[in-house]
Amino acid sequence: MDKSLFRDFKIIESIFEFMYYPIMDIHRMVSDFESNLLSIFDNKATETMVPRNAPPNIPRFVLSSKKKRVLEVGPVSATYKSNTESLTIVQAVDLYQEKTRAIFKYLNSKPDIVKLESFKTTNLIHYPLIKVDYPIEDDIRDNFLKVEKTADFKAASLTIVWKSGHSRFTNVIDAYEKKDINMSAKEIISSDVDSPLTRIPISSFKVSERGLVNKIIIMQDPDEGASPGNIGDRFNQILDITVDKIKNHADSFIFKEK
Repeated sequence: MDKSLFRDFKIIESIFEFMYYPIMDIHRMVSDFESNLLSIFDNKATETMVPRNAPPNIPRFVLSSKKKRVLEVGPVSATYKSNTESLTIVQAVDLYQEKTRAIFKYLNSKPDIVKLESFKTTNLIHYPLIKVDYPIEDDIRDNFLKVEKTADFKAASLTIVWKSGHSRFTNVIDAYEKKDINMSAKEIISSDVDSPLTRIPISSFKVSERGLVNKIIIMQDPDEGASPGNIGDRFNQILDITVDKIKNHADSFIFKEK
């Protein structure tokens, strides 16, 4: 695929999941999380009010910030999410490292309660097209998929999974599209003036951006090479691998080297 068709890539969202052994009364720690991570999450914590027997993957409380970042805390994991679309690549990566290191330091300071087990990172990267009307779906098909060319070909995506050392890597490559919402295109359909219904045809909105999305997932296997004494090394390892992948190899499966 020709890299000259695209503008510089940008990181839309960065996620870091801290997985630990079950803490079924994690909801009791909301004040402790709040006070110790106040420099990252400046809003008051929100409790999700789910039943006690709700699945452990459902967060029990959420810390948030006015700067578009959250920490979803549940009985088996704490997941940091940050919207970095408005930042440069360097700013996004630096922020990712700074905040995840601070969260790890806090969690790892309570080994009697929080027994960290493994980590998972996810980064959503957009490659915007210079010309929004370029048929990028055809390029995905022609470069990655061996399928018959048809006149009504609408979509294509690719998922690549492999393992290296103690880590599992996943790349999901797909097309994306953004549209500007033009309220002047709305149609009011109502039989009751007091409760109108608004219908906004999707086709009436102008496409503002199209391109490729690359979802990069890196996960550590908790059963391989894991021991309580090296959890800090394993955290540093996956963070370093993630940063290197984003900075130096994010598009290695998309664009061919000349």
